[in-house]
Amino acid sequence: MIQEPLAKLEYHFPGITVLVPQQKGDQIVKVNNEPLPDNIPDQQDQPENFKLIRYIANITLFSNTGKDPVLTFDPPIEIRVGYTIKDIMASNCDYKQLKLAYWDGSQWVIFRESTHEYHILPPDTGLVAEARIGSWVGDPPIAWGM
Repeated sequence: MIQEPLAKLEYHFPGITVLVPQQKGDQIVKVNNEPLPDNIPDQQDQPENFKLIRYIANITLFSNTGKDPVLTFDPPIEIRVGYTIKDIMASNCDYKQLKLAYWDGSQWVIFRESTHEYHILPPDTGLVAEARIGSWVGDPPIAWGM
């Protein structure tokens, strides 16, 4: 039996695309790229496992039933985030050292293959990384690091 592909709404912002499939329950009706919050520590205060290279976006998804951000997604949303030659150079010229992460309000959460179906394409294929997200904080800033 052939399954129909899920219809997905696409939200495009500079450097990032958010793909939102039809959700069970409340539908997501708006995706915003918000200003960065003030509570992110400076680069010198970053943890050992994540050295900030640059911010990408601060994404917030809202449902049609309220003003609170959506925190869980069923089915998961997808993000596609571009990286640049400057990002590669900042990661010791090795795209595999690039880490995509989001700020949860107190620490950077690195996207992992096992939990987010994360993968980064090599530069000769496309300068992009992809991840699937089932849940996160309400309005996480997303950044490249190493």
